[in-house]
Amino acid sequence: MRIFLYKKGSGYYTVEATFIVTICIVVLMAILYTGLYVHDRIIVETVTSKDASFWIHQDEDDKWSEEEFADEVKNDLLRKLFLFRVHHVGVDELLIMKTITVSYDVPVSLGFLKRIWSGRDGFREENIHITEVRPAKWKWDADAIKELKTSKEK
Repeated sequence: MRIFLYKKGSGYYTVEATFIVTICIVVLMAILYTGLYVHDRIIVETVTSKDASFWIHQDEDDKWSEEEFADEVKNDLLRKLFLFRVHHVGVDELLIMKTITVSYDVPVSLGFLKRIWSGRDGFREENIHITEVRPAKWKWDADAIKELKTSKEK
């Protein structure tokens, strides 16, 4: 009688184990994928901010052009990202504020997740605004302009 109950019970454990293991694997993959997504979002913002800060504070003689800066940021991001694919890095330079736009997509095959994480067209943009404040440099330039005006007036 014991052998009969043992054989009958072992089939149930096998079927239940397949469902439980499958669900556990899906949940584990979702957690890992979400972790990679959060990692890449943080990397996009920090790397772009760090590179922009370095670019702003370069000497005028050695300063990168906008194209060189955009290429440097794109290459730096491609080295450090796990999940995202960077398509374009754009720079909009105003007098004291610079806006860096990073366009990327998330390679997800599930349509509803892609719309949640990337929007309708599949691409997402991050805009990072950096303000260049150099009061000492501005005062130096303003004083030089005042001296130039007074010398022209005389």
